[in-house]
Amino acid sequence: MTSSLVTGATNNAVSNIHHPRYSQVAQGKLRPVLNLLLQHRFTQFESFLSAIRGGLADASSSARAHLEELTQSLQALADTNNDEVTLEYLQNTIRLASESIDSIKKWANPPTDNRVELYYSFASELECTGPLVVSGPGIESTIIHATGPVDIHGYMRGGYIKCARNVSIGQIGTPAGKTTEVVVPEGYSILANKVYPNTILQVGQIKHKFQREHSMVQFSAATAETYRHG
Repeated sequence: MTSSLVTGATNNAVSNIHHPRYSQVAQGKLRPVLNLLLQHRFTQFESFLSAIRGGLADASSSARAHLEELTQSLQALADTNNDEVTLEYLQNTIRLASESIDSIKKWANPPTDNRVELYYSFASELECTGPLVVSGPGIESTIIHATGPVDIHGYMRGGYIKCARNVSIGQIGTPAGKTTEVVVPEGYSILANKVYPNTILQVGQIKHKFQREHSMVQFSAATAETYRHG
């Protein structure tokens, strides 16, 4: 830590801060947050952030990066004496918290104008923050991470899709049994006109590997058991 020390932060942490610019924020929206930080009551935030990170394993790289940076900032505060903490550092931590919230909101509620439309994809890796439509023949050996729904009019041959919404595909896999995998969260479904052997579909914790060809597949938590016996 460098200049502008925040000192005298004891029981009434914020009231005892001595800083030439503190009057600008003392009565503002930062006051309750500064109190929590300076009284070391933010320690419970770390476990909260860890839980969030665990639930956002498939979130956008931006959301994960913001959360990681915020966690590191809070950890540094936990390991620092109050009289060594600068007001600038606290303000930066609050900024990181705000950016983390914004990133999570954008990931959880992708704007509809982020729609991506492809004709064909081969041996590619895609990250989409909105709906994805493949209007041509399909995709081959492609990895997709999507926060919006995925609609592939043609085939998916090999590769992997992890989607935060529903997925609809014409044909998944190949007659020769090329491993192909599609994953969605609990509460969503995977639709396909045809599914070939060695196709792996997963909804939440429910996972099934198809051993033979199936037509008109609607794979969800409610229907998964049907395919286990079919």
